[in-house]
Amino acid sequence: MKKFLKNYDFEDYFDSLILSRGKNYYKENRILDIWWQDDLVTAYIDGSEIYRIELRVDDKKLNNFHCSCPYSEDGEYMCKHIAAVLYYLEENEIPQLEISNKKEIKQEKHKSELSQIYDEMNYKLRKISDRNGYVNYYNGRYYVNLINNVSHYIDDFIESEEYNSAFELIKYTYKFIKNTFMDGSNGEFQESLYLINESASKLLYNDEYFDIFLDYTKNIASNNILDDFSDAPLHAFILYVYDKDSAIKAVKILDEIELNTYGIFVNQTLDKISLTYDFINKDAAIKMCYENIEHCDVKELLIKYLKHDNKIDEVIRILKE
Repeated sequence: MKKFLKNYDFEDYFDSLILSRGKNYYKENRILDIWWQDDLVTAYIDGSEIYRIELRVDDKKLNNFHCSCPYSEDGEYMCKHIAAVLYYLEENEIPQLEISNKKEIKQEKHKSELSQIYDEMNYKLRKISDRNGYVNYYNGRYYVNLINNVSHYIDDFIESEEYNSAFELIKYTYKFIKNTFMDGSNGEFQESLYLINESASKLLYNDEYFDIFLDYTKNIASNNILDDFSDAPLHAFILYVYDKDSAIKAVKILDEIELNTYGIFVNQTLDKISLTYDFINKDAAIKMCYENIEHCDVKELLIKYLKHDNKIDEVIRILKE
């Protein structure tokens, strides 16, 4: 822990209105995270968005500053966010970002990035919610946009091979969606979950995280952790399928996992049949249809396959039964 700017009179460098707003931000505890390394103080603050502030400081003075907000991003003017951080430094010691090797640097970077994303998600959720935390019918589309942005973060982590950060963000977002108090009558929950399932399916191309995500999926399904959405992670394995081998793996997983709730995304019997027909063996899939013909919607699927094979007499026979 270290204290900066001892007895430093910074208030004269600010417009009085900006200074007053900065002091209010400090008193409202809007500083989300703050640390120092060498002579650089880094902070994140909750403004109209989550902004990053960087200050070059020593014990006595401020040497340089930057805030990512529009007012101060060119480095010419000091904003209320910088003022809030300076008030914080005036009264508080701050922790050092302790880094001993490249691995720890990467871990701290990812931890900071995830923390910033979580804060951004919750801030944007507050913006579209009423005073009771409810997202109404009209704001549902903004919620889906929020989750769409998160899916891009996940994709970026995967593309840069930051798999653990992607996995942590996927897990956080599933719970975030599950805990959202929303009207959802336009399918916003399903659409949002599909976006995350799609991103999660890309994580499965990494062998290590395929196994990690499978263990997570089994735990979610067996303990019904996401309530009605507990089949969502399992759906990622279906979206992952791209050839015969991946289909065989997905079918095996569908056999292994038992859902304790009605699936929104996954119908295990139908999905096993469809994957078998599309990627593995058409005759085996049709045999599965006959074996499960009393199962909901299997008869319709069988008729579809028989029509495709031009077996009209068999279709007529089934329809007459």
